Amino acid sequence: MSVVLYHWPISPPPRTVLAVSKAIWIDATCLNIGGHVIPTYLVSRYGKDDSLCPKDLKMRALVDQRLYFNATALFPRIKNTTTSIIFFGKRSVDADAKAAIYKALGILEKYLEPTGWVAGDRPTVADISCSVSTGRMKVRDT
Repeated sequence: MSVVLYHWPISPPPRTVLAVSKAIWIDATCLNIGGHVIPTYLVSRYGKDDSLCPKDLKMRALVDQRLYFNATALFPRIKNTTTSIIFFGKRSVDADAKAAIYKALGILEKYLEPTGWVAGDRPTVADISCSVSTGRMKVRDT
């Protein structure tokens, strides 16, 4: 199965879609997308099973909650900081922005503590999404 999607290559949401596409073995060509909801659609539509996006309502609610956390807290905090550096030439991260990122990372660590996975006891789209959001971070105490 081949799917054509549209995206901006350095943006984490489309990279999440590409990572999920690889996880469910579909050939996705991305051109310009930006939605956080596409990975769950792809898994629901093309996935061979529900391992990445559970059908069990309690587990699905947990996965969805962690996806919303990424979309509303983790990703925006990282994006706002990196956008200032990449596009506007900012040379440092102000203390409030750094504290906000560390707070979101602390929550993510709490999610990971029980099992090593973001939601439940196996990898899900929430793990892929959060790992893509944080994957290019380099933390320095400067």
